[in-house]
Amino acid sequence: MNTKKVLLGLFAGLAAGATLGILFSPDKGTSTRNRISRRGEDLLDGMDAKLADFAKMFMDKFESLKSTDYMNEAKSGLSNSIDRSAEAVKSKINS
Repeated sequence: MNTKKVLLGLFAGLAAGATLGILFSPDKGTSTRNRISRRGEDLLDGMDAKLADFAKMFMDKFESLKSTDYMNEAKSGLSNSIDRSAEAVKSKINS
């Protein structure tokens, strides 16, 4: 069976189950909506925190790379490659 079809069926089943669970819930609609709203806010807060942690980690890594000799070595290697390429082109033109 195609993986996409299986995943689509799984998500459709989950959505249908969640919808039926909400519709036939013994709670009042306002309490159900409030509960869903609170869970959504908690989820967003958690995602914000994780995104902030990821951004901090990324910036720390970027700063450590920027401040190390790695960047200088990469720049030097690129410059040498450009110089060799330029010399090769000049020698081809002159021959």
